[in-house]
Amino acid sequence: MGYKYLDVGGVNLPYLDEGEGNTIFLIPPWAASSVAFEGLREMLVKDGNRVISVDLPGWGARSKDLLVDKDFDNYIDIVEKFIKSFDIKVYNVLGYSLGATFLLHLLAQKRITPDKFILVSGFHSRKNIFELDSKLKKNTKIFEVFKRRGWSLSYLKFFVKMSYFIELFVNPPYLLKGWYYMRLIFFDAMKGDIDSAITPMFTLKDIDVRSLEGFRGKPLVIYNRNEPWYFRQFSEEIADMFNTEPSVVDGYSHRHLSFEPEKAYNVIKDFIK
Repeated sequence: MGYKYLDVGGVNLPYLDEGEGNTIFLIPPWAASSVAFEGLREMLVKDGNRVISVDLPGWGARSKDLLVDKDFDNYIDIVEKFIKSFDIKVYNVLGYSLGATFLLHLLAQKRITPDKFILVSGFHSRKNIFELDSKLKKNTKIFEVFKRRGWSLSYLKFFVKMSYFIELFVNPPYLLKGWYYMRLIFFDAMKGDIDSAITPMFTLKDIDVRSLEGFRGKPLVIYNRNEPWYFRQFSEEIADMFNTEPSVVDGYSHRHLSFEPEKAYNVIKDFIK
């Protein structure tokens, strides 16, 4: 089954709708698209689930329509509208990285009511990004310098592409799945709009932890013990918000759900049954 397109608030969103059964919406990681869920999607569908995965505006090669105002609030609006457009009463949501953050804020604002919420390696507030010395903070600061000085973002894209190219050859799991890596990074994510990827990070809001106390669904928080310390810390903080213990998997990197989906799959599969 190929990609379909859905008009959501005047923005044409590409999405995949596969399988039958228990419905799970997949919201992609920072700047990536549904390609990031390729292996996980296949396993979920094979196990008898309906899986709906969306490409957000400007994220990935297929998403040509951009939001006029690309801030964080407008991204969570578009995620909410996409989910609600299917008019499904009982459903699950799974978010990865920034996709998980979008969902977390929608939950806190009582704008979506999933039966189960799965967060994979997420973060939850502006404070996370800008007060800790992390790669996320460095990435946004580099972008800010380019914008402030009026340098062409094509130069920034070139340097980022070179760093990813080097990364491919020094990481064995990536090299083993070289064609998938090339499709995910170079033929998809890097063809997206830089402003659409970065702006939500600059405009990220701090979450009101107390607002999550009324969540009536079931939460699952997963992170990889081998990824950067700040993602481990962020995910543990989110698990504390839900008064639950996080599930920890042993993956190679922060992209564990893309390149080693089987590491988290059994946890996810058991949770959504």
